[in-house]
Amino acid sequence: MDKLPEIIEAPVENLDNNINMEIVDEEDPVEDDIMPEVIPKPILEQKEIFKSKDDRPLSISKVKKPKREISDKQRENLKIAREKALQKRQENAKLRKTGELPTKKEKEIQDKKPIVNNIIHETKNITNNISKEDIEIISAQASKKALEDYEMVRKHRKAEKKERQKVETEKEKIRQTLEKATKVNDPYSFCY
Repeated sequence: MDKLPEIIEAPVENLDNNINMEIVDEEDPVEDDIMPEVIPKPILEQKEIFKSKDDRPLSISKVKKPKREISDKQRENLKIAREKALQKRQENAKLRKTGELPTKKEKEIQDKKPIVNNIIHETKNITNNISKEDIEIISAQASKKALEDYEMVRKHRKAEKKERQKVETEKEKIRQTLEKATKVNDPYSFCY
């Protein structure tokens, strides 16, 4: 029994005596006397800000890149190229006049011809004298045919769906009859 702690009663103190209140005046006469003075900064003008060191105004001028000069070797090459091009144009003009080289129009027509397996097929201009009524009749027939084709496909799908539903209902009936046959109608069957 000597291992138990001893119980000592705590002294009861009056809580009202322990509270100490201090009242501090918010107005402090010493702090009011010490007030820093505000010194305004001088306002600088833009001319003073952007002045050079030797008191002359700065001027902004664009620096132009030096123009590229063609060297003598490049000039010679250009002269030779121009002469070759002129000579080639003159030769082509002579060939076109004789008919050995196709003209620009003939070349455009030749470019428009279809090419299959590196064989150029000729196309002939077909002029159609189809009236507006003919176009309307043709478009009506085409749309009617498209609708009829879609209708046939839709009916075929509908017939297939009915067949599937018929097979499923037959299977469901068979399943229900089997359930009825195997089900026991005795209310006390689960007790045994």
